[in-house]
Amino acid sequence: MSSSSTSVGSGPKCVEEGCNDTAEWVCAKCSDDTQPWFLCERHNRKYHKSRNTQNHYRMTWQQYQQEDQFIRLVNHQAQPDEFERDQQENLFFGAALSAEHKDPTLELGNKYHALSVRFQASKTKVEVGMISFIAPTGSGKSLLLRWFVHSGSDSDSSLPLAANHGDLVSCSADLHAYFTHWKIALAPPQKGKRVFPIICIDSEGLRGTDIPKQAGFLGKLWPFKSESSKDRLTKFRARMVEMVYPRLLYMFSDVMLYPFIGSPAEIQSYGQDLLEFSAIASARTVNSAVLPSLCIIFNKRAMQDCHDYLQKEGEKEEASITRATNAWIEQHGDLYDQLKLVFREVKVIHIPNCVEYPREALTALTQLKRLTQRLVSECVAAREAANKIQRQPELFSNMWSMANRLSTHPEDNINLFSLFLNDPEIAAAGAEKWGHLLTYWRALMRHYYGNVDAASAKLRDAVPLLLRNRWGTSDVARGYRDVWERELAALEEEVKLDLRCTATQEFHCAQRGVISVRCELYHRSHLGQPHKSTQTYFTTKPSSAWYTKLYNGQDYVSGPCVWDGAFETSFTAPELAQPISEAYDRNQEPPSPSEYLRALDLALLLKIAKQQPEVADKICLVCVWNSPTVPLVCGHCLCPGCFGKYTNVHPSRCPLCKEQTVRALQEVPKSAGIRVLSLDGGGVRGVIQLVILAQIERLIGLPIAKLFDLIVGTSAGGILALYLTSKTSEVADAKLNSPERGIDLIKSIASDVFGEPTSSVWKFLSLLFGSAYSKYSGEKLSEVLSRNMKESYNKPLRGYASPAPVVAVTMVKVASSSLVVASSASGAMIEGDIGCFTTVGQACMGTSAAPTYFPHVTINDKVYVDGGMRANCPANKAIDIAQSLWPEQTTDMVVSIGTGLCNAQSESGGSILEAIGLIVNWLTDSEDQSRKAEERMQRELPSRPYIRVNVDIDRPYDLDVCDAAAIEAMIVASQYVCERRGICDEIAGRLIAQLLFVNSNGPNIAKQFKFAVVSRLPLERPVESVCEDGDLYYTLQRNDDPEQTAELGSERSSTIDLDHGTYSIAFMLRTKYGAFPLSGFPMTLNVNPSTYTD
Repeated sequence: MSSSSTSVGSGPKCVEEGCNDTAEWVCAKCSDDTQPWFLCERHNRKYHKSRNTQNHYRMTWQQYQQEDQFIRLVNHQAQPDEFERDQQENLFFGAALSAEHKDPTLELGNKYHALSVRFQASKTKVEVGMISFIAPTGSGKSLLLRWFVHSGSDSDSSLPLAANHGDLVSCSADLHAYFTHWKIALAPPQKGKRVFPIICIDSEGLRGTDIPKQAGFLGKLWPFKSESSKDRLTKFRARMVEMVYPRLLYMFSDVMLYPFIGSPAEIQSYGQDLLEFSAIASARTVNSAVLPSLCIIFNKRAMQDCHDYLQKEGEKEEASITRATNAWIEQHGDLYDQLKLVFREVKVIHIPNCVEYPREALTALTQLKRLTQRLVSECVAAREAANKIQRQPELFSNMWSMANRLSTHPEDNINLFSLFLNDPEIAAAGAEKWGHLLTYWRALMRHYYGNVDAASAKLRDAVPLLLRNRWGTSDVARGYRDVWERELAALEEEVKLDLRCTATQEFHCAQRGVISVRCELYHRSHLGQPHKSTQTYFTTKPSSAWYTKLYNGQDYVSGPCVWDGAFETSFTAPELAQPISEAYDRNQEPPSPSEYLRALDLALLLKIAKQQPEVADKICLVCVWNSPTVPLVCGHCLCPGCFGKYTNVHPSRCPLCKEQTVRALQEVPKSAGIRVLSLDGGGVRGVIQLVILAQIERLIGLPIAKLFDLIVGTSAGGILALYLTSKTSEVADAKLNSPERGIDLIKSIASDVFGEPTSSVWKFLSLLFGSAYSKYSGEKLSEVLSRNMKESYNKPLRGYASPAPVVAVTMVKVASSSLVVASSASGAMIEGDIGCFTTVGQACMGTSAAPTYFPHVTINDKVYVDGGMRANCPANKAIDIAQSLWPEQTTDMVVSIGTGLCNAQSESGGSILEAIGLIVNWLTDSEDQSRKAEERMQRELPSRPYIRVNVDIDRPYDLDVCDAAAIEAMIVASQYVCERRGICDEIAGRLIAQLLFVNSNGPNIAKQFKFAVVSRLPLERPVESVCEDGDLYYTLQRNDDPEQTAELGSERSSTIDLDHGTYSIAFMLRTKYGAFPLSGFPMTLNVNPSTYTD
């Protein structure tokens, strides 16, 4: 539901007797509280001519509606239950008591998750405007925010709550967010208008000492906590409100609005707030993308006090605001000078009392909104012009990371550029956007801790060698010369933007004497900003009378080190394109593989690979130019060219670490298709999947890991995917874990982890406050998994088993509510892959961290929960991964296995706590997700099967069922399906046939189709033992002609002569389970002698 004051309906009828025309005007003088005086156009002209009514104020019907809606907002009386609903729906960040750590923590609210999902689902890049409301309790900020949200389009239906008249207790706790859309004129040089998403942040009163009304909602839970816990929470909240929220909002807001009830002359009242807020918010933080603007709002003013500062008819836009701002600066220039150093613009506006003068107040608020729109538009334009990296699309993730850091270290020095540059996930995403050379430069910058001199010196030495290695023959190299020159020129410009300012300034500190301070801004952040350092200094209090009164009893005043000036540097960026010309002039030949490896700084590259795995996952560190798609068991990844070229210099050894190594993943032949297995989440109900997989293994005689190229799992399915591809021990001939052993694993989890009954109150607390409250211990689950997975559990996910299929598990990144994967493949090919940071154990714990059941998992300083929150059936994600890893190969088959279906109703007594448990279990319903994946397969690959296997169970077993009889019942039900329905026979038959593929000269040929049938597993299962004489044949059909069938007999290679046309060909294998196509078939053949050659 959206709210908008600008959406109006048709007007009522004219009040004049006998007139049925639609009213277009309202006479304010003749109206009363119960009966507005509506007039049509004809009677409005009549009233305008009458001597008694010609001076009456009349407004249009649309203006009347807007004013009426505004009055309703002003007069709204909040009910107690509304505060609780607002806390649940609109909380952005909030302080909560942690059951796991017994200390207060910062938790994400429901609105944070809702907005993250909303913007992540957007197909286009969305630039979000952020407006923050900061002020002490009782200043009227909630009412202003309420109107801001209501006056937009497609807005939140739940509006901010203002205190009832005369109530000085804060209504909101922590940070609340409200969403709307504004149509805003674009800042020059752009023209036109654009609809911007706007997030309005309501911050708790600046002092944070009083308990807000919404804290009464928290108080209902406090009986579960001790008095000391309450005290810790109160102190933690005060620290967040006074120190953390100001810094956070300053970093990410476009505009900050500060309302104050009173006159500009009362500077000792609001001056302290503004000085303290600006000092806390801006000090110790440098390299913001764009500084926010500040609007000081003198709110609820008497008409006689603010009449001169209201917009007059015929005045230019913002004329009244300019008049009010200039008058305020004239009186309080010293305060303005300090605020202007830390804010992009400082504006002043007067708002009349909304209750007594609603019409004039509405006009002033409209002016305020237009001013805010302009400031937001200019901030967006400034960010785009400066090519800032820390805003979108990682806005929410960055805010959460910063909030977490400041909640534990509120006085940390923050260099935003370095912080976000060093964020591994941003660096990984940047590799795709920046290109390999620029990613290499970023890696050098991080390695040398932002030292441009050291990083550029290393880059200057490396570029000639990298270019020489890439020459090939001079003719090939000359064709790429322009491309390389453009890439290096772009890199030169980026290096210049990364330069730090060298300007210095002396400050007279009252405690330390004269201190010399260097500007800490980078060139990219210095545009439009003064010099700034994270240092602070103490100065004697100014001589202004109001300062003296304000800081009475204080000898010194603390302030940030900020001073006017433009970017300065003495550093000259390297000319990186010059080595290209030098190489041609000298006619240099490429170095030999051994010569090139000797010239590389392997020590540096190994450090980058270890300290920045996200970089080593996106670019091949040996050549820098290509993506690393070949993971090795040593943990490093190479591009295919470097793997083939440099592993021969030292046979079977990694060129980076020189360790004995092989491919970590089983290689998929180029002519073969991809076999995909998808495993749903479901807790203990994962035993159903193991029974089905055990039956498939028995029918074929090979381990599951040998039958699929990609296995993707969520939650329990993710654990099983990793378990079935790891070995029973580290000995050379150790076998892979079997589904039968997996059943024992599930039973261990049920008895050792879920065996201790816990009150469902933890589910209630977790639903309200996030994953700080969990029903079971993550340590116990980790202990059981480690005991069963042996050495594999603590290994890096990349290379934990060899040779193995690609394994991927899904998780939800809490900060952005986005679905991510941790895979054993190279992250260069999979979007959102965090496998380079992850061990097998972390992947198991992250994919199974179901809220209310287990605590969230932190990987590389990011918080993750169970992937089932977004995709409990990961089949669709599995198809995405298959297409990313093997873009030129088709998918043979997708097998998706669920964790049980039940149509029986719950036997719950209906209590609210049990209902909450059922809500969480509802997330495990995967059938809709599976149907979407099946529809996608039918749409994109209609000739390839999607096979869904699930089992009907007699009861809706919970994820944490630990009753042995219940587990046995699920096993029996699964065995019945395996034996009676024949679906496992079909899967087994298809997998046997897909062990064979065909090397051919298709699909585009002139006349002769040449082929050879090959086995994927020549050692374990030779071709002769899989397909005996007479079992292999092919079918051939041209256009709409009848299908032809030909037996191959003992032949495994041959030639088929074909006439011009389009054919559908399928090589088939007869098995005892039926006849099924070989891997990669059916295939379409295009035969045209004039176009193709054989």
